[in-house]
Amino acid sequence: MEERQHIALFDRYLSGEMDAGEKDAFEERLAHSESLRNELNEYQQFSADIYDGGEYGAIKTELQTIHNDLYGKKRSKILHPKFLIPIGVAATIALVFMISPWGGMNDSSTAENNIYEPLANNVEDSYAEENDDVMQDFVTETEGDGYLDSSQLNSEEILLIDSMQVIDQSPHGTAFLISEDGFFLTSKHLIEGQKIIDLQQKELGLTFEAEVIYSDSILDFAILKSSIKTALNFEAVPYEVVREAPELGDAVFTLGYTKKDIVYTQGVVSSETGFESDSIYFEVSLPSNAGHSGAPLFNEKGNLIGIITAHLSDKQAVTYILKPDYIQNRLDNLSDSLSIDLSTNYSKRNTSTKRLIKLYRPFIFEVH
Repeated sequence: MEERQHIALFDRYLSGEMDAGEKDAFEERLAHSESLRNELNEYQQFSADIYDGGEYGAIKTELQTIHNDLYGKKRSKILHPKFLIPIGVAATIALVFMISPWGGMNDSSTAENNIYEPLANNVEDSYAEENDDVMQDFVTETEGDGYLDSSQLNSEEILLIDSMQVIDQSPHGTAFLISEDGFFLTSKHLIEGQKIIDLQQKELGLTFEAEVIYSDSILDFAILKSSIKTALNFEAVPYEVVREAPELGDAVFTLGYTKKDIVYTQGVVSSETGFESDSIYFEVSLPSNAGHSGAPLFNEKGNLIGIITAHLSDKQAVTYILKPDYIQNRLDNLSDSLSIDLSTNYSKRNTSTKRLIKLYRPFIFEVH
């Protein structure tokens, strides 16, 4: 998770804006991650120093002046929902955090080593520019929020487009089908601040809209839902979510969209914990690149064992995976409210990896 996303979480936690469930999940992660606790403590101390010293107004004015000098006032009009963060105190402190002595971006020792980097493909192109006016309208409506969960949505009021023109550009990331009823899983940082996501599966001839029906900032995890009409194109999902995390040395593979075509990558489990021993994730020795965010990770048997989230910027073969028990527990907790039916999911047994790839690839989607 990026520093600015951590800061948005800290601000919501300290201001009491989290609901009970999100607060419990956040405190559970704090209990398991020493690095996250340290970041929270530093954030509290630094923000207190800013306010106590009467520096907040001056810093905000100075940063705005610098921003205008670099980009011009017109630049703020092109704020993209994918990068939407809370406006105000948290956003200002986030910029200072990144350039402060304990912020990772300008620390020379950290910049050269071990930067935790989410795997979204953030390259913009003409498609984004053409839709800038629509994006600006959405930003205006949601400005100041920056956090989206199922309680803010009413799917009955959202009309999804079932058939769109083929999108000929590199995907932002990857999503995959979890239920033949049209439910998808992906990484939360891919859909930051958005209610509707464009998905594409060229092999099936499908380009359509999906609704963000749940997002979890703690686990960097999101659930999307297509329309009923689009879901008629899907068959039973040929992989199951298992609760048990893999063991050291287990062979794994993934299918994801690091470019316009699907990419197969294989590796092995290299650690039982993630970045700085975060127990919510585990580590695999697997080459990963921008666009791998949200991609599923499978074991040799073909079971779903996690979601790719990030890697180390200077060591792309060190990749971090959200553990399967957290995914399954969250799906269990949401099963009543979202009616996600996994009963038809199945896993092929005693078959080759090549056959699994052929079987699974129609269930992996581009995120735009």
